[in-house]
Amino acid sequence: MCIRDSTYRGDLTILLTNGNREVTVYRGEGSSDNVTLSGEPVSGFTGADAKGDWTLQVIDSASRDIGTIDSWTLYLDI
Repeated sequence: MCIRDSTYRGDLTILLTNGNREVTVYRGEGSSDNVTLSGEPVSGFTGADAKGDWTLQVIDSASRDIGTIDSWTLYLDI
């Protein structure tokens, strides 16, 4: 996943949800722009059903900032 043009990545929280499970994928770190997560495993879904809706939520705690999600892909190891 690549989020660009976010003015301060320390303001960002990224959540991944499936069913009733919600996992924090990224919690703001650093002071530079942009976030790139590539091939990083996400724990917290062990034993979960891969079927159903998966939701990616990006929260920017600074109300005046904007950013763009260029792309994101979810690979399941089942």
